[in-house]
Amino acid sequence: MNITLKNILGLTAILTLLAVSALYIASVTLVGKAANPGNLPSTAATSSIINLLGAGDGTTAKVLFEPNNACSSRIVTTGFHNVLLAFEADRDSLNNGVSSTTLTLAVGHWQAASTTVAYPAENYGCGWVTGIVGNTSGVADLASTTLSVTETF
Repeated sequence: MNITLKNILGLTAILTLLAVSALYIASVTLVGKAANPGNLPSTAATSSIINLLGAGDGTTAKVLFEPNNACSSRIVTTGFHNVLLAFEADRDSLNNGVSSTTLTLAVGHWQAASTTVAYPAENYGCGWVTGIVGNTSGVADLASTTLSVTETF
């Protein structure tokens, strides 16, 4: 078998083309499972009004969002009271829609009263989100409040 410069150049061109094609296919198909990439416009949204009851012991958190693979953000608008939110990765950390952990400033995220916050999927994911009414100290409160929750796709 005669190996010539022409054969080496042809083989190199074919291998380069295969490598570039493989990289392109990998970059197109390996998109994050939990969320859309950031800065994409949303094309649809769902909204709900949720009455979040207070529970002085902090153990009864209500499910605000269920997981999906297509959200781009979750938007929470609080009423007259602060809320504590938990971003759960999977249902193992939930027990029949009730958070298995006590939400405090150490476990959970505090959102002030009368505010609207967008939680982008690339930072917070598209998993379970639970919430409970919380006071300024970050502990559960007996008060109740109404939330507006929106999920964009």
